[in-house]
Amino acid sequence: LLLERIKNHECPFGRALPGDITWRGSIPEDLRDIVAPPTTWTGIAVIYSYLPYSVGLAVIVDLVVRRGTRQLSVGAWVLFLFFLNEIVAKNLMSQPRPGTMLQMKDSGGFYVGSCVQRCGMPSTHSALAYGWFTLLICEAIRRVHPDAVNMELPTPVRPNDCLSRLLVRVHTLYSEMRDIQNPNMMQKIGKICILTCLTPFMPYTALTYDEFAAFLVFWSSVWLPVPVMRVLL
Repeated sequence: LLLERIKNHECPFGRALPGDITWRGSIPEDLRDIVAPPTTWTGIAVIYSYLPYSVGLAVIVDLVVRRGTRQLSVGAWVLFLFFLNEIVAKNLMSQPRPGTMLQMKDSGGFYVGSCVQRCGMPSTHSALAYGWFTLLICEAIRRVHPDAVNMELPTPVRPNDCLSRLLVRVHTLYSEMRDIQNPNMMQKIGKICILTCLTPFMPYTALTYDEFAAFLVFWSSVWLPVPVMRVLL
């Protein structure tokens, strides 16, 4: 049945989405005993797969709006990496995606594979994800300051705006977490956990060591799983 579908140019594993991503979706009834069904993890993998491209698109929009040298350098890096990976590296290596030759099964004995016909190695999604992670960490290292705990945090403006009121509350909680002096182990873990949750909402001008640890935890959870998730699709 799988070979018949492939000969008829039908993907038995789902359908291909823009961006070289496979959406498992619903499996045809005649293949349910052969092909792996969609799971929660495959849905999460789709979200992770779109993250690198989403940030890249946001960078291009930011470049068009602000037109600064910082935005230009990041945008040029995105275009260079995309060209290097898609045009040069993939044509040199041309490694097929996992399951393309019907050689992969999951732990339940079901066939798994991809609906994307283009080669998947090296992965542009993974290259972008690790590139964003490297840029963020290098930027954060530059902002680590031993006296950052004594520096005043920027206060959000427009207090009548709902989003700004939320940011004011986040700012207050963030300031209180900064003021904890000589915490014990549990307080330190709790502090880093809370700072991790607040990481995407705070405009960092300078980072304490705890804030850098929270920054590292947050962005590691966002970018480092991308290559693993790409294997699922």
